[in-house]
Amino acid sequence: MSQIRKNIRFILFLIIFNNQLMAESVERVTPDSAAAVYQSIQSNHWDSVDIKQISNAFKNSIFIAEQPRSKTWDVDKKTKLKSLLFVLNIIDLKRDAKFDPNDMPLLNVAPPDGSGLDSGMDPDQIKDPILKKEYLDAIEKNHVKAENYNFQSGLISKREEVIQYVVSYVKRSFSSGEMADVKDLIEAQLKNDPFRNEIAKKIGNVGVLP
Repeated sequence: MSQIRKNIRFILFLIIFNNQLMAESVERVTPDSAAAVYQSIQSNHWDSVDIKQISNAFKNSIFIAEQPRSKTWDVDKKTKLKSLLFVLNIIDLKRDAKFDPNDMPLLNVAPPDGSGLDSGMDPDQIKDPILKKEYLDAIEKNHVKAENYNFQSGLISKREEVIQYVVSYVKRSFSSGEMADVKDLIEAQLKNDPFRNEIAKKIGNVGVLP
């Protein structure tokens, strides 16, 4: 019996010790960690942006720790949402409303008539300088179109990914009594009225907005 009591005491010790570690881990979350991530994302140069930069900002926003037991959770969860909405706003501002995904760039640019070359051939094989320049200009134009196509296609994909995460995050992190705060953040972070209304509607569709 004494051995059994020792085992029970040891198990209880492990349980208590583990709970203490969990509590300490929560307290180690610095109050400004969420704010620091948001500040870092805000400080990026967003004038010239690519999909990788947007993806990294989104990942950093996701990685803001969700610590419901933390004393700073009420503030941190709003900061996390603010960061996510900031990224979503960048995506919306960079998105070209006239972009047509069916208008794809050429795989190989056809050389001008009279060059005697097939599509995709080296421009240096064209002897006529005027035709050569025309061909080089067409190749460069197609290259720019391809880059824009890839960027806009990436924005469409990333846009849906971020929206789905934002809706899910609000649903699991905010109570019905906090929806006024959520609405205020949407109003403040999303600059485009139609897009702002779209996000508010999507959040409302999961039953969290009145």
